[in-house]
Amino acid sequence: MRMTADPGWEVIRVFLGWPGVTLVPEGGGRYDIAQAVWKAAHKDFSEEQTWAWCRQSLEEAAKLAGDFGVTLALQNTRR
Repeated sequence: MRMTADPGWEVIRVFLGWPGVTLVPEGGGRYDIAQAVWKAAHKDFSEEQTWAWCRQSLEEAAKLAGDFGVTLALQNTRR
């Protein structure tokens, strides 16, 4: 948050519930690797629980962002 606020920027874009992408040495990226990691990491938890954690994290992050005068912009999610 501070790294965004220090140069005077006001917005951080955040992603929730997105497995991400795995960058590959030859350039570009692969979604299948990140999706497999996401699936393995969440195999014992329901989608509802995972989404609840995402929401809780966004709430906490928004409070911290507010302390620095920064706004969080939620990028499209899986829901």
